[in-house]
Amino acid sequence: MIATAQGGQALKIWLKDRAENSDSANFAQINLRFDNSAPNPPSIIADPSHTPRISWSNHNTPYLTWSAPADPGGSGVAGYEGQIDGGSWNTVVSPWHLDELRDGTHTVRLRAIDRARNVGNYDEAGFWIDT
Repeated sequence: MIATAQGGQALKIWLKDRAENSDSANFAQINLRFDNSAPNPPSIIADPSHTPRISWSNHNTPYLTWSAPADPGGSGVAGYEGQIDGGSWNTVVSPWHLDELRDGTHTVRLRAIDRARNVGNYDEAGFWIDT
């Protein structure tokens, strides 16, 4: 059985002997669910007293939180990845404490990954550091 459609599929298994006798009424059933849909982007929430979103800050070790996105495929969000200034994507948890940043402009991106390993689009926040 090859099933790639979104949603559920049932796989029924029964035995057949060497004489080709089988009893399809007595079977084992395995229910499978397929999730081909990426989760929605999380919504970054910045604490305005510490990390204003799209604004100046004198804190060079900002932290971000976010609201959990919906996962239309149904497998549920497994985790998050973050990116700073176009660098590599790394696993992050909320609250995400960013390492000490140099003065200047910075862009942070955050995306969700569901249990089926579908990667969603990202939300983005920009801020400027001036210590």
